[in-house]
Amino acid sequence: RLELKELIKKAQYIILICPCNKETYHLLDEEEFKIMRKDAVVVNIGRGPLVNEKVLIKYLQDKKIAGAALDVFEEEPISPDNPLLKLENVILTPHQAGTSPVMASKLEKMVFDELVRLICGMSPIYVCY
Repeated sequence: RLELKELIKKAQYIILICPCNKETYHLLDEEEFKIMRKDAVVVNIGRGPLVNEKVLIKYLQDKKIAGAALDVFEEEPISPDNPLLKLENVILTPHQAGTSPVMASKLEKMVFDELVRLICGMSPIYVCY
């Protein structure tokens, strides 16, 4: 089994789809970007804070990685002066990756299940930090 750092060193595409919590906050930070391939592309459809956006911007501007595709951002909505909006090696979408009839149905069930857990005095399963 490869460790995360080994995967990051070898991967051309790094796709993040995990929740953001204490363990995954800034999962991709300076240390991780430093070991990425020059042709690496970061895709984040999970949560914005999984990626240290300031470090990502620096690596994109300096062409130390090839690009990024982001559906989520550290601060949402994205600020009009965010440097990501001016970079040519970035694809941005407005938090739409999960938009589909199937996902809408799943989301309804997840929200309902979480409400039931809270009403019953249980902790929620999906917690964002």
